Amino acid sequence: MTTSFYNGISGLMNFQSGIEIWGDNISNINTPGFKESIPEFSTLFSNTLNTNSSPTSDIGLGSYMNSTAKGMSIGSLISTDNPFDIAIANKGWLAVSYQDQTFYTRNGSFTRDANGYLVNDSGAYLLVANANNLIPTENGYKIDRNIDTQTLLPSENLTPISLPDNVLLPAVATKNVS
Repeated sequence: MTTSFYNGISGLMNFQSGIEIWGDNISNINTPGFKESIPEFSTLFSNTLNTNSSPTSDIGLGSYMNSTAKGMSIGSLISTDNPFDIAIANKGWLAVSYQDQTFYTRNGSFTRDANGYLVNDSGAYLLVANANNLIPTENGYKIDRNIDTQTLLPSENLTPISLPDNVLLPAVATKNVS
């Protein structure tokens, strides 16, 4: 008799945990870069009882909350009027630096601070590889196209990016066609 109460109560308690997770997902539905949480439930199959007075029997013990997984599906890509907003359409994260710590986010809402660095709403700097490949010219800056791709791999080379007011991207003539 007690086991049947335990089955029902464990199911209700675990379903309550699931409702809290789903409620958090709903409340953050319009948060940029939010990734849903997915509650994962498991069943406690049975416990073998062996007593002297009765034969061996299997009794179910209910369920439990096994884990909470992050949903990594692609969210809606929404056009904005901010030229510094970034969207990630596949797997990956944006690296940001805040108070000498690196964090990873999917929120791509950025603005320029007073020094031209891209920052999020919390003031964390967007980190990129080869951020210092701008060459000053008399008309502003131009992008150095001679980037060593080997320096893009290590995460130690990530630095905050500062964008000047005027960047030129000169055309490059096509040399080969295949």
